[in-house]
Amino acid sequence: MRLLLPSILIAVLLGGCMATQEQHLSAEPLEISSEQLHKYWRQERSEFTFSTRTFKKPPTENGYIKMRYLIDSNGEIFDVAIIESQPEGLWDTHALRSLKHLKYVPSSDNTELTPVYVTTDYHFNVN
Repeated sequence: MRLLLPSILIAVLLGGCMATQEQHLSAEPLEISSEQLHKYWRQERSEFTFSTRTFKKPPTENGYIKMRYLIDSNGEIFDVAIIESQPEGLWDTHALRSLKHLKYVPSSDNTELTPVYVTTDYHFNVN
């Protein structure tokens, strides 16, 4: 029950944030690995960050999260799913907040603006 309530809250918050955007798919999305992502899309900014103004540091300084998401033909992110996180649940909100600010631009090879599903690992280290 402890994990159910935070999961529901994250889903509702993420759903509310994504409700204003409309998904655009120029083709059926491909499932790719994070190693292949550079062939299709690159991050507009190279950093994966979130605002520290409202940051409440988790009890541990290090964290790991694996997320799967869709990058649509406009470079917007949809269908976010947390696959794994360590310590479980502690960094989920921060990762979702960071992902909300990411924007992708097509690589020079992705002239068709091919949408992709990608699973990516992120590591947090707060000093």
